[in-house]
Parts: sequence; structure tokens; C-alpha cells
Amino acid sequence: MSFSAVALIYGLNTWLPEIMGRSGHGTEYAFAFLLALNGGAITGGRSLHAPPTGSARSG
Repeated sequence: MSFSAVALIYGLNTWLPEIMGRSGHGTEYAFAFLLALNGGAITGGRSLHAPPTGSARSG
């Protein structure tokens, strides 16, 4: 599972700006999209690994 996640991140970070540039988008737009994608991944990862807010024990 972790290998596939690393391969996906590597592929997106390496090839996404080039593919978007070839399809007619500007370089600035491609890098801004990549930045937003990585920002969303950071936010999602932090929200998944956040400590629980309530206590499971009673008393």
C-alpha cells in the first residue's frame, strides 16, 4: 500500500506539470494546480491522523 502511494505521489509531482503544459495550460497554472493538490494531500493527511477529541474511557 505505501509503495503505491509513493509511486502515485512521485508520478503526479513529476509528470503532471509537463502533461498540463503540453495540453495547452500555462506553466504557472500547472504548478499552481500541483501546489493545490499537495496542499490538499497535507490537509487530508493531517485530518486523518489527528488525535481523537473525546476520551474513550468513562470515569
